[in-house]
Amino acid sequence: MRLATYNIWNDKKTIDRRLPQLIEEITAIDADIIGLQEVTQPVFDALAEGLGYVHHTYAMYQGGEEGHGDAEGLALFSKFPMEDVFFLNTSAEYANSDALHVLLRAGGLALSVTNLHLPWDSALAKERQIAAIDRYINPRWTDNTTEIPMTCDRILICAGGERLDNVGLFGTAISPETGLSASDHYGVLADVEF
Repeated sequence: MRLATYNIWNDKKTIDRRLPQLIEEITAIDADIIGLQEVTQPVFDALAEGLGYVHHTYAMYQGGEEGHGDAEGLALFSKFPMEDVFFLNTSAEYANSDALHVLLRAGGLALSVTNLHLPWDSALAKERQIAAIDRYINPRWTDNTTEIPMTCDRILICAGGERLDNVGLFGTAISPETGLSASDHYGVLADVEF
């Protein structure tokens, strides 16, 4: 199973030129599940149409306003049905964290996926959100949990016998047409064997 995450860079000056390249990069990796950060509603709508995933969800960060093209949030695209979706941003109990938690089922395998975007401008706010996200995630998966890697970016798997087959980057190419990369971040992917 291929899992991926990608901060797609909410830059309204270049997004129209980068959107086809974003779709191409994401399509090329053929992820089973991908979490995206810094996504505006219009970009989410274009990605939902252009990527071909049947299952997807979007949640806007706190302070974002519907109808404003530069308000951003988190998106998750999946080949598997979503059983439950919770945006921690709506809960003071979880520090209004910019974290989108989705419970999926792939055959008999339960997957808990949390896509997050931590604040860059305050170490204290970042620490509060990390602690809150950890409080939310950990009670839900107590047995047979594997964390890859041991940082805030996690792949939590409730199974036994999983194996990490591959880790890689994507979104590294510069477009000859625009002179831009698809984002100011690289995407990260992991292939996990269950």
